[in-house]
Amino acid sequence: MELRDLYGKVVEVNVCTGIKITGKVIDFYPSICTDSGEDEIDIFPNETNHIILVKKSEILSAKIL
Repeated sequence: MELRDLYGKVVEVNVCTGIKITGKVIDFYPSICTDSGEDEIDIFPNETNHIILVKKSEILSAKIL
C-alpha cells in the first residue's frame, strides 16, 4: 500500500518499535520532499494532541479503519 493512499483516512499502523498507532493521517510527504529520502505521513492519534511522523520504512502494517 502506498502511503499517499492513507491521506485523510483513519488508520491503524503497527511500527517497527512495537507500537500500534490509531488515528487520522493529516499529511503526506513524498520522498522527494523529505530529509530521509522516503515517503512519510503525519498521524494525529485519537484522544491526544500530538502529531506523530512515521516513515515508510518504520511501518510493518497499515489498515484503514
